Amino acid sequence: MPLTTTPSRARVAAIEVYAEIDHLNEQAASLERVSPSQMLKKAQQAHQLATTAGYAKGIARSLAQMGKAHVRLGNLVEADQFLAQAQASEVGDPQLQGEIFSNRGINYIYSRVYDKAFAAFHQGLDLARNSGNQVLEAQLLNNIGEIYREHKDFATAIAYYNQSLEAQRTLPDFKRKSVPVANLSTVYLEMNDLDNAELYARQALDVAREQNDQMIESACLQQLGIIAKRRGQQEQAIEYLEASLEIYRSTKETIHTTEVLLAFHELYFDAGNVELSLQYLERALHLAEEADSLALRVDIYTEMARVYEYIGDMQKALFYYKQYQATMVAIDKAEREQRLRAIDMQIAADESFREKEAYRLLNEELDRRAKDLEEEILTRQAISDIGRSITATLDLQHIFDLVYRRMQQVMPADCFGIGLYDATTNAIEYLYLMEDDNPVEGYSTSLENTSSFAVTCYQQRQGMLINSYDEIISVFADITPRREPSMAAIMFQPLMVKGESIGVVTVQSRTERVYGQKTLDVLGMLASYLSIAILNARRSEKLQEEIQQRQQVEQQLRQLNRELARLSNRDGLTNVANRRYFDQTLQHVWHRALRQQLYVSLLLIDVDFLKKYNDLHGHLSGDDVIRGIAQALEQSVKRSTDLVARYGGDEFVVLLNDTDTTAAVAVAETIQRNVAACCSTLPQLERSTPLTVSIGLATMMPDANSHSRDLIARSDLALYQAKQAGRNCIRVY
Repeated sequence: MPLTTTPSRARVAAIEVYAEIDHLNEQAASLERVSPSQMLKKAQQAHQLATTAGYAKGIARSLAQMGKAHVRLGNLVEADQFLAQAQASEVGDPQLQGEIFSNRGINYIYSRVYDKAFAAFHQGLDLARNSGNQVLEAQLLNNIGEIYREHKDFATAIAYYNQSLEAQRTLPDFKRKSVPVANLSTVYLEMNDLDNAELYARQALDVAREQNDQMIESACLQQLGIIAKRRGQQEQAIEYLEASLEIYRSTKETIHTTEVLLAFHELYFDAGNVELSLQYLERALHLAEEADSLALRVDIYTEMARVYEYIGDMQKALFYYKQYQATMVAIDKAEREQRLRAIDMQIAADESFREKEAYRLLNEELDRRAKDLEEEILTRQAISDIGRSITATLDLQHIFDLVYRRMQQVMPADCFGIGLYDATTNAIEYLYLMEDDNPVEGYSTSLENTSSFAVTCYQQRQGMLINSYDEIISVFADITPRREPSMAAIMFQPLMVKGESIGVVTVQSRTERVYGQKTLDVLGMLASYLSIAILNARRSEKLQEEIQQRQQVEQQLRQLNRELARLSNRDGLTNVANRRYFDQTLQHVWHRALRQQLYVSLLLIDVDFLKKYNDLHGHLSGDDVIRGIAQALEQSVKRSTDLVARYGGDEFVVLLNDTDTTAAVAVAETIQRNVAACCSTLPQLERSTPLTVSIGLATMMPDANSHSRDLIARSDLALYQAKQAGRNCIRVY
């Protein structure tokens, strides 16, 4: 009987655990394009088991799967951490290392760090080709095409996508064909070739559905939605985008979900539905903030600012422009930190070889680059600080002073100027010009001056750098200065708003060759911030002017309305209150007296024999009588709370608030005296017969069972009694 070796129970158990870990990792890989969240859970289970079992290959693969899942979910920081840990694992698996390079590159693309993405893809491509892994090679060729597409080099991108397809063509299992085909649709869409874009989108959609690749299926539906939108087919566009969004809701791919929400925003914004546009932008921003994706937030802040600017809400537009600027600064900072970490890692890796000359030279180069990068970081930080400061104020003079002071910390600046184009003078007017720390006032350059560097920069919309007087003729032969400039080194950058020049900014030095391309680029960055700050300040000034004009118009309208209201309450002949105003006032006085239990008195006054007077002297003289009696009545009533009103043709009323009968009789007697005095100067009705008035007086304290018309009725009855008594008398109800 031959001898056999039986494995121990512990070894068998370990093999079973390893198999379970490998199975969990395979399950995680199969879920990548269906449900990244489930993929992450499976990979986490595999990692926990592998760590407990000490299974190095299982640990590395589960870390890679966790990193890949976080990439799909848009958690870019976590993704890079897990992929870096997986890459640091020494498991000797070129395929795994190649996949890690591929996913780190994708993560860098999402973070917009394209140089590191390019390097990662090419490292992975070398591994794939050396190991003969055509699937991985095709994947990496497609990913390199994505970098060129992001940089609008469409011809090169298409070439790489086709190389990716070619690398897969001999494979029996052609599973990844949908990815480059979908990307071909994307690139043709960006080229606005809608027919080819739709052709490839539908091809990729068919393959994706056949292979249950939900990620590509949703991406294709998104593409078809955008194509339908551009063709003006809004309902079909909404249908495709909703279908895409529904898939992303299940896969929980934050980045792609945000892209669909942005597509919805553009659809509704172009259709004029700003409310829905903003709703989708808010949802997209919420997802981008959850994913902590700076790159996504940049796009969303830009669109938010554009929408609010469109609807005229400049405060919110400015807020989102500032958010955009702050996010760009954060992206720039993250990129610099990644580059510095890469340099530190390179230096640490090479430390053991410092004694060798080749590595000594390499380290010197690294030191030089690190120093240059550090200087660049400090310069960029200074410019970013300037940008934050100048966009936080709307005072142009304060902006210009701040820029000048901070610019002197960054580069030599014996002369610094900011000029804006003025259409009325057809010249660049220097609103701010400093030479040797002294202001220069009233300087301008006509656009007809062909020898002006400022005019050339403004018209050509590009930066200019002259480092010595000798370069003026050799570099700009078409410009012949009228005299030798006092400054030896000169830089100009245009101030641009929406692709149009609005002016120039210049920095100059008396020392030759102190500027270079880097300083010109820095001035260009500053010009961008300045353009935004100037635009905001001008808009604010215009808005303030419009507000002041509107306030003046509103004040005039209020004054006019008050005058109209006053006129509507006055009698046209006598200028005392009219019947309508009396009725309103009586109701107010009555209800107040009811609440406070006060007396209200009413005098109903009739001009005696006015008709005869009109027949004798004419209606114009009768009108004089009416006007005179109205003045006499107003002279008789002293309190502002009392009211004199014309009640009818020859009738007046006097409403006395908080007045009992005794006080009301005193007012009536005063009225008779004042009327007599007034009418004594007027023509008489008959010989020795003066004009007189009859007065009916009533006083009431309102209660729940009485009404203001009762007071009028009583006064009217008292007036009737006065008439019956022979006129020219007072009767009290």
